[in-house]
Amino acid sequence: MNMAYTASTDDTTALSPRRQRARARRTERIVGSAMDLIAAEGFDALTMTRLADELDLSVGALYRYFRSKDALVAELQGRAIATIRGQLVALRADLAQALCVGTSPRVASCTELLAIADHYLLMREREPRLYRLVAATLSDPRHLVDDAEAAAVAPSFTAALGEVASSFDAAVASGALEEGSALRRTVAYWTALHGVSLVGKLERLAPAAAGDELLGARRLGRDLAATMLRGWGADPDDLGAARAWLNDHPEASQPTTEETA
Repeated sequence: MNMAYTASTDDTTALSPRRQRARARRTERIVGSAMDLIAAEGFDALTMTRLADELDLSVGALYRYFRSKDALVAELQGRAIATIRGQLVALRADLAQALCVGTSPRVASCTELLAIADHYLLMREREPRLYRLVAATLSDPRHLVDDAEAAAVAPSFTAALGEVASSFDAAVASGALEEGSALRRTVAYWTALHGVSLVGKLERLAPAAAGDELLGARRLGRDLAATMLRGWGADPDDLGAARAWLNDHPEASQPTTEETA
């Protein structure tokens, strides 16, 4: 597990190895319970009092692990971002190996960008806790953590965006896409895909519509990704070849990594 974001009020360096292990286990319990609360009920359900009750701890005990609720939320966000980045790294590495022979650079670039879209669209089904945390973070208009905690998470967020931006840069270099800002395209791509992933709520509100092949979030998301790439200069034939390859290799969009917390 990624512990880089844990904000504790105690100096753990003075603890014995046994106590450090016990503290790490307790931290994991706290983080896991907080993740469950947010996934089930949203950010408003997460209070230090509620969490302490869930864990049968005193509120004061929680503050020995996290100095504030903001610090705890920042830890959750940091872990989620680190998990997503790790998955993107694995996905890109797997694709580079799988596509190194017999695939043109342009098609390989399109395949990578479509696979990234597929991976995010599948997150709702494969890793619901991770998806719900990301969804709650993006959908809530409030600032969920103070500026200091947000600043601590920002480098990890930038690094995760950088993985996708590298794919866009490579696509320009291969001739698959026209020149353009990789970071701007990354942000547009991600936020658009996240928006279309919310169509999954139709499964509860309008089951018949959600079950329609043309209205499913995954189908809409794939169409959206291809449309955006075409707008940035991708050749329809390259996109068609990339989609055909992914249809033949569905595992390519699902790197084997561990879900956060």
